[in-house]
Amino acid sequence: QVSPDANYPIRTQYNAENAAITIDFTQDASKGSGATKKNVNASGNKYQPVVVDSNGLMKNTDNIDALAKVIADNLTSGQVVNIAGHGAYKATRLGSAGFNEAIQQSVFDNELNKIFERVKFFIGDKPITGTVISGGQSGYDEAGIKAARKIGVPTQVNYTGEGLYRPPEAT
Repeated sequence: QVSPDANYPIRTQYNAENAAITIDFTQDASKGSGATKKNVNASGNKYQPVVVDSNGLMKNTDNIDALAKVIADNLTSGQVVNIAGHGAYKATRLGSAGFNEAIQQSVFDNELNKIFERVKFFIGDKPITGTVISGGQSGYDEAGIKAARKIGVPTQVNYTGEGLYRPPEAT
């Protein structure tokens, strides 16, 4: 628990400051997924946007290997990788960068599994000395943790408040 206050910007800032690189799955690379890009830039750490469409799918799948290699290099050199992005729920805040409709968690899981299977390939027999972190919300955060764990990468979910789960059908 990063803070007892149910305040996601605190969690976002904590993850941005404590990761060597943040991989941000967003519909708009110029904005990022909410406060993520702003916090990463303020921390001086690396920010890597991955542009997705309104269905939660990566727009440029030709770059999966390049992205997977970046993640693998960080994980085999003792670095922390933050997986961030839009939640699976329908965005309700005016001006929000989220999705117009709720998306099933399995869509995000499939996208991150594709990436982490390639991460596993690039890691090969090198020891994994890094960690994947996320804020734990539904969508890309949850999918990143599950995909990393699936290939044996240590993970950490950093949350605020009581760590309550917001299912995709919530608004």
